[in-house]
Amino acid sequence: MSAAPNAAPNAAPTVPGLLASLAQTHPTEVALRHKQYGLWNEVSYAGYLEQVQVTALGLRALGLERGERVAIICENTPLWLYAQLGVQAAGGVSVGIYPSMTPREVAEVLALTGATWAIVQGEEQVDKLLELQAAHPLRRVVYGQGRGMRKHAGNGLLLTFETLGQLGREQHDGSFGALLAQGGPDDLAHLTLSSGTSSHTPTGRAVTVTHRQLLSLGHALLEVDPLRPGDDYLSFLPLAWSGEQIMSVSVALQSRLTVNFPESSETAMTDLAELGPHVMYTPPRIWEDLRTALLRRMNGSYRLNRAVSGALLRGSQRAATARLGGQPPSAGGRLSRQLAAALLTRPVLDRSGLLRLRRAYVTGSALSPELTSFFHALGVNLKAAYGQAESLGLSHMQRDGDVRSGTVGQALPGAETRLSESGELLLRAPWQSGGYYGDDAASAERWRDGWLHSGDVAQLTSGSQHLSVRGRADELCRTVGGQVVEPQRSENRLKLSPYIREALVLAEDQDAPTALLALDAGAVGSWAESKRLAYSTFADLSQRPEVAALIRAEVQAANLDLSSEQQIVRFALLYKPLDADDGELTRTGTVRRSVLTSRFAPLIAGLKRGDGKVALSAQVEYGDGQKTTQELTITLHHLDAASVPDHSAAPAARSFA
Repeated sequence: MSAAPNAAPNAAPTVPGLLASLAQTHPTEVALRHKQYGLWNEVSYAGYLEQVQVTALGLRALGLERGERVAIICENTPLWLYAQLGVQAAGGVSVGIYPSMTPREVAEVLALTGATWAIVQGEEQVDKLLELQAAHPLRRVVYGQGRGMRKHAGNGLLLTFETLGQLGREQHDGSFGALLAQGGPDDLAHLTLSSGTSSHTPTGRAVTVTHRQLLSLGHALLEVDPLRPGDDYLSFLPLAWSGEQIMSVSVALQSRLTVNFPESSETAMTDLAELGPHVMYTPPRIWEDLRTALLRRMNGSYRLNRAVSGALLRGSQRAATARLGGQPPSAGGRLSRQLAAALLTRPVLDRSGLLRLRRAYVTGSALSPELTSFFHALGVNLKAAYGQAESLGLSHMQRDGDVRSGTVGQALPGAETRLSESGELLLRAPWQSGGYYGDDAASAERWRDGWLHSGDVAQLTSGSQHLSVRGRADELCRTVGGQVVEPQRSENRLKLSPYIREALVLAEDQDAPTALLALDAGAVGSWAESKRLAYSTFADLSQRPEVAALIRAEVQAANLDLSSEQQIVRFALLYKPLDADDGELTRTGTVRRSVLTSRFAPLIAGLKRGDGKVALSAQVEYGDGQKTTQELTITLHHLDAASVPDHSAAPAARSFA
């Protein structure tokens, strides 16, 4: 059966309608690639639409009604897109759920959205949903991979994706066009989860997204940065994240971008190096890890090569820093940049898969100036962007040739920005969500008089309207001396260390900033191995004096790049890596401050008092996975002789404008 002829002429205003139009006009063009068993398998627009068509018709035959919510819990494979667009073509509402979510978190999302259907990857996700069936009954669960599913044979709730497709193929050929014609651009299409950093539950809230909103945002991005048909994009971050929805769905369909899926999440960076994408859209953590890997590779080369590469990189980075600050580089800087491009940049970028990269958008959290200058020195067009799930993930973006360090660029075409009297950023855009699904009270609090109240404190530079985000209003701190501290700035600098995975900077009612630091288990473990340090658990490793000396040097180096009021005076090394399954990180890897400040309250109190050690009970995990509760003594490290704060001093009035 050929899918393309069944497209309705007026179907384009919806997401699946746009796919139907592409299948008519460019049926053989490559829309998707998926690496399996070492080979990249291609899917044309006609093939893409056929899978969406039979999915939609199969769901309708099973009884899916318009407006019903369908949970999608899949890895980054074409199955997710077939499921999402198939649900939307059938008139349903797709609900994005992170595959890494625990059963408890999945239960929260099902309750939040009222989803009564699910399309999932395979055994792991099926097991989660069957565990929840008594409390959250589903009408049907469709799964894509049959491995390990024999144990569920005969369960009438379950259906293979192949069987769903066969059911769809049995429907009347002309019914798909009629089905698309019933949909409109303002229909609810998708529910995406907010970050969870500022809500009481790890899952966040369900943000409503219409077809018009999703397509409008992609159009605005392409108005600033047009992409070429056939440009490659690697989709390896969860499609439940709003950033992946922008690129893999909206931008891809409107620019004819080819969406590539890695073989697995574990091979994503290897597959990136092999593919060499033209565009990327990621949180900063990906670039922090890439920077660490590149520096490690350069430092591991022979001495002369290491010395030459280091000199070239430092010279090129000085030139990049000047240009990012709006200043012309010196003659020496220009020469260093030219030499670096000839002798260093091309081989480094080629091995990393970044040689063809024209634009790399970075969003989700702040991008440090040091990270920006490093990659611009290598010739990577790294561009900060800003958005929230409530604005579908994007509202501001840096322009080519106008990347200003420390900013997130200017508003996208059609978006409006203003600041409240307290400095809070207010947004209004055609694509911003209309509210949270099923939560009128929270919606009324965030959307007032047509403006989205972001909760972020920001500044706009005069004239150019470049936006600088200082951080969440409830995260900015004021010391007992009245000095305002922006934790985000210090945290970003600390995380440039290859040994520091996450940082939580605290300063409210303290004498000066302090920090909780989560070690990078792999990097510190490798370092300890090279030093022949014996340890039994991560908690044991984190409290070794040799590790403390290593991290002390990293914090001191970070302080050199921070203003005096932002410098860290005391820190503690956490006895465990931070984990999304423990609620300490969101599913996109952002620290949940409220959870950490509660869970590690004794350490925070000790840092505030200026203690030398803190005793506490904690669960410790051994290498074999066994866990036990132990009494730990955590050392608090002091970088100067600052006195214990005088808590009798009255705190200054709280204003961050």
